[in-house]
Amino acid sequence: MTPWQRRARLTAAVVAIGGAAGAYWMTGTRTVAPPPPAVTELAPTVTARVTSGEAEQTSGPRQDFALTFKEQVTYSDNRTVATDVKVTVRQRDNKTFDVTGREGTIGAGQSSVQFNGNVVLRSQDGLVAKSDSASYADGEGIVRAPGPVTFAQGKTHGAGVGMTFDKKRDVLTVLENATAHIEGRATDGVMDVTAGTFTDARRDRYMQLQKAAKVVRPGQTLAADEMLVYLFPDRDEPDSIELRGSASITGGAGFGALQAMRATSVNIDYADDGRTVQHLTLAGEASIALAGGTAAAAGQRLAAEWIDIALAPDGAITSLVGRERLIVTLPAQAATPARTIRAAELTGDGVAGAGLTSMRFTGGVDFREGGTAKTAATRIARSTTLTLALTTGGAAERATFGGDTTFEDGTLKATAAEARYLITDDRLVLAGKPGTPPRVTDTGLEVGATDIAIGLATNAVSATGAVSTVMQPAAARAGSGPSRTPALLAGDQPLFAAAEGFEYDSQARRATYTGKARLWQGATDIRAATVTLDEQKGDLTAGGGVTSTLALASAGGAAPAKGTIARGQELAYDDAARTATYTSGAQMSGPAGDLTSDRIALVLASAERTLERIEGYGNVMARVAARDARGGRLTYHASDERYVLTGAPVTFTEDCRVTTGRTLTFFGTAGKLLVDGNEAVRTVSKGGGRCTPTPPSPR
Repeated sequence: MTPWQRRARLTAAVVAIGGAAGAYWMTGTRTVAPPPPAVTELAPTVTARVTSGEAEQTSGPRQDFALTFKEQVTYSDNRTVATDVKVTVRQRDNKTFDVTGREGTIGAGQSSVQFNGNVVLRSQDGLVAKSDSASYADGEGIVRAPGPVTFAQGKTHGAGVGMTFDKKRDVLTVLENATAHIEGRATDGVMDVTAGTFTDARRDRYMQLQKAAKVVRPGQTLAADEMLVYLFPDRDEPDSIELRGSASITGGAGFGALQAMRATSVNIDYADDGRTVQHLTLAGEASIALAGGTAAAAGQRLAAEWIDIALAPDGAITSLVGRERLIVTLPAQAATPARTIRAAELTGDGVAGAGLTSMRFTGGVDFREGGTAKTAATRIARSTTLTLALTTGGAAERATFGGDTTFEDGTLKATAAEARYLITDDRLVLAGKPGTPPRVTDTGLEVGATDIAIGLATNAVSATGAVSTVMQPAAARAGSGPSRTPALLAGDQPLFAAAEGFEYDSQARRATYTGKARLWQGATDIRAATVTLDEQKGDLTAGGGVTSTLALASAGGAAPAKGTIARGQELAYDDAARTATYTSGAQMSGPAGDLTSDRIALVLASAERTLERIEGYGNVMARVAARDARGGRLTYHASDERYVLTGAPVTFTEDCRVTTGRTLTFFGTAGKLLVDGNEAVRTVSKGGGRCTPTPPSPR
């Protein structure tokens, strides 16, 4: 109080006392007045002191701001300090909140307050926040608390450092080291939140977490640089959550088979229970890991730039989409090797109770099976599309490749328009398209056909429809057991074949051609209904009407200008005996002449692919250089072109002369004739003159 103010007060008191005395003396009343209350001298720094006061600000009929206090003191430096101060603020929706404190410094026009000591903010909807100090400016409409704070509302409570509360937006923000504990329903457990900054927008029903945000729920941990949690209107349970920046989710509770997820951003849409996830979207270097079939088994993994997942109420995946830089890993399980699939896009389908039942990959598909981080994959397939059928346990059951497919399994290589890999059967089925049949090669065996199936455990090949094969020499091809090329064929040249059907057993090294089968190599050509080549033994068999051309060298080693043509219902070549036997109406035509018999055997020399002799058994008819011979058995010796015919009787016809006997020997060139060991024992003229030539043997 200034000196003039003190003098003015003193003068007023003197005047009042004088007036009272004058009245007393004038009226003559002598009543004694009670003593006036004691006047407390104010401190020199105090200009005013008010007790139990209140003030308010209004906008028209509505009160916006009300201030109450136990005592208010105004100081000479224009500060106004109140004790047990309380500020009540009306919000936009006519709800109110109040802030109380042990002491408050009131700003000009009583529109702002700085609170100190036991500061408590209470909102009409149940929010309670506490701190040691806070401030409120009505023009700004924000309560600010700089130090440690705690807050609670309903089943949510938390703490941190620094706080703001925006009356216009009804938003509470904890500025640093924020933590929150949210109690769910009895069956749902709790949700613990930590972040650098925590914002609780009560009116708009969302929470925003920034700076190393983390949400921990029973069986779940969610983390990201920033997180938005959208709450249900009626309870503090998440309706959806958005994770931004280094997002990760671990734990399968509520996520079904999904055990871990990572991405730059993740959107989670919860079911009505606030715990079960029904939809997920991951963007930016996204990856997911699924639970394995057992607790100890690793599950499937998927990585892509963008992943979208829909889940059934039981957590089973019902839809899965992945795009860009896609990699799916199916881990090894027991005897099942690991598999890795790369593609541009993935679409997966599933059902409740079972999960994913199929995956469809498109765009530059690369499928790899087996191998480790240090070893190459055992099987590699590439195609335009791949459809993967899964078992109820999530294991791959069947893979269907489409569009320019290639498949490699060790030495085996296949190309096709479509390939079906029957994983549980370890079998590969190939199909072509018009003009482009599938083809298989395996260390010197090349197969083309309309349809081809391969037993991958043994590389056994089965083909149907317009089959064509090229077989390199046996020694150049893989397989178990020894390999021998039949002496009927050249061991240093490829063998070509065609048929309607083909079976190749690489372990037994046996090739079987069926339906208009044909094998050829140079001048050698074998045709029959079926042809079988056994490379372990070097044997060859044919049946169902055999026609063959054999390019056998003569005794001198020179190949004949014209091959030997042999026919029969059946052909059996025994490489150990080096004998080719034709049965059932056998016929042969070649440099050794024309021969028909019930059975004809061609015997090769022991060291070379040359003809050593020919044997005819039963109903033998031979025509050699205009000479006919008939008997029960014929042996032709290639070394001296000698024919030995036996039977009862044998006949030999030459220039209308007929010679008979039990044994007859003659030579390929005109020369001596031995009958029963003697030269020309008897000749008989046929018809006593000109005779009818003996017709040639049928061919």
